[in-house]
Amino acid sequence: MVFSHRRSTYLRLGALEAYARHKRRVMKIVDSPVLFTVQAADPMILPESLFALKEGDCLSPSDLEPVVPGLADTPSSFGPATAANPLHTLTTLTDGILVVLELAQEAESDCARAEAKLRGTLARFIVTMLWPPGSEVDEAQHASASRPFG
Repeated sequence: MVFSHRRSTYLRLGALEAYARHKRRVMKIVDSPVLFTVQAADPMILPESLFALKEGDCLSPSDLEPVVPGLADTPSSFGPATAANPLHTLTTLTDGILVVLELAQEAESDCARAEAKLRGTLARFIVTMLWPPGSEVDEAQHASASRPFG
């Protein structure tokens, strides 16, 4: 059975921007002010999976499952924007990779709303990553798909 209402939960990513430092990779979430970034958690250990992500690549969240397979099972922590760093962040460390969702303070000044937006975006990202558009999820799978989003 296909759940057509799930289409509203899907996310699309913009073109990948690649940076040398920590093999940082940045993608804008389409139709959203949120940025999705992945980078090596330890600058001395660069996960091979990050080398496959090239500048200009247009990826879907499901393409990132091999890069961060533990994302759905890892807790995340919120960091509110400050005067020194005007970005609200939601950070997760999984599989040797630091995953950070960023939201500029100018896009959302209220910390509680920013945290809700980032956590909701992460949940939608995980749903899209694990059950991409076109995949069929039967009712039993849908009912048992209660993974914590951190």
